Amino acid sequence: MTMISAPCINCKHCLPACPKCLDIPAILEVYNELAMQPGQWGMPSAFADWEDHKLPAACIACHRCERQCPQDIKIAEIMARFTAKMEI
Repeated sequence: MTMISAPCINCKHCLPACPKCLDIPAILEVYNELAMQPGQWGMPSAFADWEDHKLPAACIACHRCERQCPQDIKIAEIMARFTAKMEI
């Protein structure tokens, strides 16, 4: 599974739309860092202090955040890929 970076500009338009209150820009920042470092997957140390309900796996793929994203990032798809890679 090839990982590509997400062009998030940290505008935070997605945040009010997320029913799970995920910090989408912060998650995408970690995702982008790991996407550039093949072989570094697993539970990122950046998430060490995060509660489970704030991790990418908590995304319910409602796509509300995507409708607010000026970059048209497929956030739900990235959250699913990220979760799959973290479970390896």
